[in-house]
Amino acid sequence: MFSTFTKIAIRAGVAMVLITVTIILVRAFDSRSLPDLMAWHTTVLESEFSSRSRTADFTFDDYLKTEERVFAELEEFVASDPHPGMPRRLNRYSKTSPLNPLNDKPNWNRSYEMRPDSPVAGIILLHGLTDSPYSMHALAQVYLEMGYHVVVPRMPGHGTVPTGILQATVDDWSAVVELSVIHLRNALGPDLPLHMGGYSNGAALAIRYTLVSIRHNELETPQRLLLVSPEIAVTAFAAFATWNRILSFLPYFRKFKWEAVLPEYDPYKYNSFPKAAGAQSYVLTKEIQKSLVDIARNGDAHRFPPILAFQSLVDSTVSTDAVVTDLFEKLENEENHLVLFDINRLNDLHPMLDSEHMDLVKRLRDTAAHHFRVTLVTNVDTGSREVMAVTRSGENISRQALDLIWPQHMYSLSHVALPFHPDDSLYGNSGVDSTYGISLGALIPRGEKHVLTVPKELLMRVRFNPFFSYMKLLIQSEFDN
Repeated sequence: MFSTFTKIAIRAGVAMVLITVTIILVRAFDSRSLPDLMAWHTTVLESEFSSRSRTADFTFDDYLKTEERVFAELEEFVASDPHPGMPRRLNRYSKTSPLNPLNDKPNWNRSYEMRPDSPVAGIILLHGLTDSPYSMHALAQVYLEMGYHVVVPRMPGHGTVPTGILQATVDDWSAVVELSVIHLRNALGPDLPLHMGGYSNGAALAIRYTLVSIRHNELETPQRLLLVSPEIAVTAFAAFATWNRILSFLPYFRKFKWEAVLPEYDPYKYNSFPKAAGAQSYVLTKEIQKSLVDIARNGDAHRFPPILAFQSLVDSTVSTDAVVTDLFEKLENEENHLVLFDINRLNDLHPMLDSEHMDLVKRLRDTAAHHFRVTLVTNVDTGSREVMAVTRSGENISRQALDLIWPQHMYSLSHVALPFHPDDSLYGNSGVDSTYGISLGALIPRGEKHVLTVPKELLMRVRFNPFFSYMKLLIQSEFDN
C-alpha cells in the first residue's frame, strides 16, 4: 500500500513538473513576439543606489549625491542618441524631444523638497512603481500651502531607464524611506509632527515602514498616513514573475524578463514593465498582509497611526477589496477614513458597465457597523452627472453636495488618475500643452483597430482626477495641525 501511494505521489509530482516546464516554455516562446528591445531596455546605470552598499553613516544627502551620478550617466546615455532611427518627438530618450525630462527645470524625475518659511509639520510623499516624484507634486503643493515641509524622494530604479526597476528591490526602496524620515526629522527639529504619504507602491512602502517602526523603536512612527490607490494586494500571478530567470539569461529568451515592451513617450512614467518589478510588489504586499495580521493578533493595532485613504472603486492594478478587508478592517480605528470614488452611475452608461462593481458598495452599506469612516463619492442620482459625498461613521450617514460633476464620457476613475489635478500640464484635461507638445490625459484616439503600437486601453485610461479639489479639502481638514 505504501509503495502504491509512493508511486502515485511520484507520478503526480512528475506531472506537475512537466506542466510547469510546459507553461514556462510556452510563455518564453510567446515573449519572443514582443517588440524589439531598445537601448533603454538593456542599458544598466551603474551608479544607482543599492541598500547592499549602504553604510551606517550614509545619509539622505549622500543618496542625493548618488542620484546626481545616476543622472549624469543618464545624460551621457541620451547624448549618445540611442536608436537614432526612432521618431524623436515622442521619445523621452531623444535629446531634442519636448518629452525629454532632462530638458525640464526642474526635472521632476528627481528627488525634491518644498520648504515653507516657518513649517508647522513635515510629510514624506512616496511615488509608485514605474512612476517618479512627478506623481506627487500636486499633493506636495497642497501640503506646502498648509505650511508643511515636504520631502519627495525618488525610489531607486525610477525616473531613468526601465532597466532600473529590473534591478531594484523592496529593500532598496525601504532604505531610502528610512533615510528620508531621518532627514526630515533633522530638518523639522524634535517637536513638529512628521507624517507620511504614498501612492500605489509608495503607499505600500509607507505602510511597511510604519509596521516596521512599530516593532523597532529606533525608527520613528509617522503620526498620520495619507494613502492614494494603496497597493495592499496584487494578482497572485505576480508570485511566478521570477520564473523567467530559468531561461531569460539566454539571449534567445531575453525578452522573457519583460511583461510589456512599449514605446517610452511618457517623460515621468515607464510604459514598459519588467516581470521582476511585479515580483517585488508581490513580496511587499505579502509582507504587509502578514504584518497587519500579526499586529492585530498581538494587540498592537492601536499603535498604527490614523489613515486617510483615497481609492477608486474600480482599479485594475491593485485590489480595492483588499484595501477594505486587509487594511481598514484589520486596524479597526475609528479615526481611519476611506474615501471611495464610485463609478459613474448615470443611466446612459449603466447598460455598458459591469454590475459586479456594486458588490463592495453594498457590503459597506449593509454591514451593521464599521470601525472606520467610509465615504463614497457618487452621483447625486442616476439622471445627473453631479456628485455628492455619502459618509458613514458608525450608524450615522451624512450627505454633502460637492459642486463637482463627472466629465462628459468618463465612466470611472482609474488607479493612475487619483493624484493628478485636472489642470496637470501632462496628464490633465487641458489639451495640448506648450511645454510637452502633448497632453497625455486629453488624448482621444479614434481610428481602425490593430493599427496602434500602444494598447488602446493605455491611451483610454483616465490620467487625472476630476474630484481632486475634494481630496484637497479632506487633506486640509484631517491633516490640520
